[in-house]
Amino acid sequence: EYFRGRHIKDARTGGDVEKPVYSVSVICPGSAMTADALSTVMFIYGREKGEAFLKAYYPFAKAVWIGSKH
Repeated sequence: EYFRGRHIKDARTGGDVEKPVYSVSVICPGSAMTADALSTVMFIYGREKGEAFLKAYYPFAKAVWIGSKH
């Protein structure tokens, strides 16, 4: 079974991220580092909150949600 994110910790709790997503990739022009950081944010926030965050702060970026359990 494919699963990403066990290495990602939620800084608010210090624990593992418990989300119904296997992996998130972000396409962002200009910087691979920004895309990488945003994919971690998306994973932690989850799809609904993550999409709202991208729309508000990075409208030029696109998240690709992979293997959602829903």
